[in-house]
Amino acid sequence: MRVGADVGTAVRFGLEVAALSPTSEESQNTFLTQPTRAERSKLPNVEGRLRVRWGGDTDVPGELSVGGHYGWFATTGDTLIVSKAPR
Repeated sequence: MRVGADVGTAVRFGLEVAALSPTSEESQNTFLTQPTRAERSKLPNVEGRLRVRWGGDTDVPGELSVGGHYGWFATTGDTLIVSKAPR
């Protein structure tokens, strides 16, 4: 699920926030799949982005943005490892 909003006219400010299905790059057997460490955490990945856009029909368009990611991986027992990254 993703939600976003923009405000402004000549210079537009925007915010996007998303809750994503937990995923990891663990290999799976073709016919016998098991939940990955991300799926076993039972928590979604969360991502967000702030942006500024300018320009348009008469000007050269441009955009500047910053974003980030936050997720979790299950380990042995009930311990979780946090996955986070600025973008």
